[in-house]
Amino acid sequence: MFERALWIAGALGLGWCAFVIAASRIDQFVANRELDRAVALRPIPTGSPTRIAEKLPSNAVSPTDLERPEESRPAEPGQELHRASVSHPRAAPLPIRGAIIARIRIESLGLSVVAREGDDTRTLRFAVGHVPGTAVPGRDGNAVFAGHRDRQFRGLGRLRLNDTIRVTTAAGDYVYRVDWTAVVDPNALWVMDPTPGPTLTLVTCFPFGYVGNAPDRFVVRARRVES
Repeated sequence: MFERALWIAGALGLGWCAFVIAASRIDQFVANRELDRAVALRPIPTGSPTRIAEKLPSNAVSPTDLERPEESRPAEPGQELHRASVSHPRAAPLPIRGAIIARIRIESLGLSVVAREGDDTRTLRFAVGHVPGTAVPGRDGNAVFAGHRDRQFRGLGRLRLNDTIRVTTAAGDYVYRVDWTAVVDPNALWVMDPTPGPTLTLVTCFPFGYVGNAPDRFVVRARRVES
């Protein structure tokens, strides 16, 4: 009876692992497609919007309108009063949990993963998570991402100084170079502190081959060098 229970428990465990792996791959497939569509809709470089705008419907917002301040775009009927009351541009809204933030690609590791907003258990089960409250790639500050050591971030320990990390968001493409790696205590929250310049921090559990809840954290810190 006990042996049978062990077999059932083992089968359930394998089934759960298979489900998580399959769900993660499906989530990454869908997230990659959504991000690629967002990248394709980036504002057109200066010089080419005019030709494309000629093909747009009369009620469409042209690429040049997207690049102009809110107050300078042509107002539609009923909007004049609303715009007159706006004296300052609105701050960018905070990402909602589960929103696609970026694709992180490390060619030296053969790693390419799409990150979503959130560092909760549900988000990290299927994707790399962007730690809420930290900077978004492309802006000044410390953009922090967390992932499991036995899934998305299992190869981070092979990173070396000056290795390249490429980050793609709906707004742009950014290149970071590794400044340092370190093993720290789980309570070392200073790794998430804001930075004056654009930096990238990747965090996972350590040791990589540890069975159970790993006691430490492996941290990668990189700085942006190119856009």
